[in-house]
Amino acid sequence: MYLCAQKDNICNTSFMLQSRFICSVFCLIVGLLSTLGAFAQVRVSFIVSSSQNISGDRIYVMGNHPYLGSWNEPGTELFKASEGAWLRMFQFNHGENITFKIRRSQANTYAYALDFPGNILEYSFTVKRDTVIDLKIAAWQDKGTTASFPSNTSSVLAATPREIGQFRQHTGLMSEGVPAHTVTVWLPKNYDNSQARYPVLYVNEGRKSSYSSPEMGAMRKTVYQIADSLMQQHYVRDFIVVEIDNSTDYNFNEFSHNLNASYRKFVAERLKPFIDQNYRTLSDADNTTTMGYDIAGLTAFLLAWQNRNFGKAICLSPRFDWEAQYFTYAKLIKDTNVIPHAYFYLDNGSSPNEKRRSEGVARVYQLLQQKGINCSLEDVYFAQSNTERIVQALIRVFPFY
Repeated sequence: MYLCAQKDNICNTSFMLQSRFICSVFCLIVGLLSTLGAFAQVRVSFIVSSSQNISGDRIYVMGNHPYLGSWNEPGTELFKASEGAWLRMFQFNHGENITFKIRRSQANTYAYALDFPGNILEYSFTVKRDTVIDLKIAAWQDKGTTASFPSNTSSVLAATPREIGQFRQHTGLMSEGVPAHTVTVWLPKNYDNSQARYPVLYVNEGRKSSYSSPEMGAMRKTVYQIADSLMQQHYVRDFIVVEIDNSTDYNFNEFSHNLNASYRKFVAERLKPFIDQNYRTLSDADNTTTMGYDIAGLTAFLLAWQNRNFGKAICLSPRFDWEAQYFTYAKLIKDTNVIPHAYFYLDNGSSPNEKRRSEGVARVYQLLQQKGINCSLEDVYFAQSNTERIVQALIRVFPFY
């Protein structure tokens, strides 16, 4: 009995040593992989052009990284590619947080925001993949001097009449954690001939104008055209369209547990008050709608879910879950006890990518119904075009009275 017990103890000890060895090797491998991943090199290319004629100047990128001068002037010079354009490529480590400014060879002359005279543009992003940062600078300013507007800009508010309705474009709109944005405001035809106030539709454009994706076609360029046509035929009431350009927001298209939090704060706390102050809007939640497709569709959902000032959300093919990250926004909805007083319009297309997210959309819709939240899930599978999807959404959300 003693020999058997001793043998068992030896076996158990041997097994424990083997297990510890295997565990140590596994941890070592994981540590090495993590280390390699942390130091993986990612290429980031900067392309800078200017609305003003500064072809004789040198252009620098100055930022928080040693490659960018560690905030020491003048920074790192970009190579002149052509008249009015400069570029340079850097390699950063994956996961690094980069913050930078653009300056000219003139002492203390930086790119600045038109809508915030005196505020130097400061961009930030997290290095995740090979990226091209393409910046067109609207204006430059010396520190401590009067703003230097381009010769073709008469004021902060640049209004350009177009064939359909009226457009006004604001550049340099920003807040903490987001780069400068260009925002285009489309006004209904009767806007200048009346004192009426109008509902507002905020269109969240995806990264690099992702509305040009195969699923949605050139949606970004057609929302205001569709709206104008529906208004003239009295299918919908008149409303203002605000399109938010995210082409330089280099973290916008990344799915995360707290998706585009800084951007959503910018829209809710900076952009909406700005629009309400400068235009005749109906600023209450029932007359404030947000809209988007894919990741921007989820962003639109979260704007209405978490902000009482947004009472409606048009979510076209929203990406509610991401299998690679084992995360679904359905859980966030299921676990919350705060019920937003908002209406959620959901639809999902029939492309291969959209079919893969159909279960997530249906699951969220069922949860919203269970919580008594006003919502609809529209059948778009028989729509002849994506234009019809937008028509259907706008008629539902902005019915003509």
